[in-house]
Amino acid sequence: LVLGILMSFTTILVELALGFVLLLLASMTIYSYAYVNNTWMSILFGIIFVVATIYTICVQRRIPFAAANLRTALTAIRTNCGMVIMSFLWEIVAFGYIYLWMSSFIIVTTSTINTISKEDDDDDKKDYLILTLYCILYMLSFFWTQQLINAVQHTIVSSMIGTWWYTPNDANWCWDDGLNSAWCHALSYSFGSL
Repeated sequence: LVLGILMSFTTILVELALGFVLLLLASMTIYSYAYVNNTWMSILFGIIFVVATIYTICVQRRIPFAAANLRTALTAIRTNCGMVIMSFLWEIVAFGYIYLWMSSFIIVTTSTINTISKEDDDDDKKDYLILTLYCILYMLSFFWTQQLINAVQHTIVSSMIGTWWYTPNDANWCWDDGLNSAWCHALSYSFGSL
């Protein structure tokens, strides 16, 4: 039902999205100047508002194409709702990773800080350099893994859309062979490219 409603109003949805961005930027410009009294912030939001307005004017003629792409994507999702289930599963994986990462980051930094504070040597610079290195490596691992999870999710959905487009019989059920092969392909054969 929701997909049917969305498919009926794709052009309006694209126009509303563009208008909402402009409205939000205009309100942030006014808010930062009138209530926060931060001139630099209001100038920054004003510049972003002008750029977004120019962008909206430039893409006005492309809205029917964007609406057609949205309608096609909604048709593919309506045909194979397993992609929605798969997307939610990957988001659960992403949240689980964030929880695991935060827990281990807190444990490592806390134990390192406790070790540094207990030591009475003069190597504080070296100790804080090691702590900084830990933090940089943790941030790098967080960014890399989050990007990998997003890339796997994107690859699975792209593979399913391709299957739906070229061989619709393989992608016309909630969880079918097309989605299973997309999972296997993304997590094995294409995993090195991601």
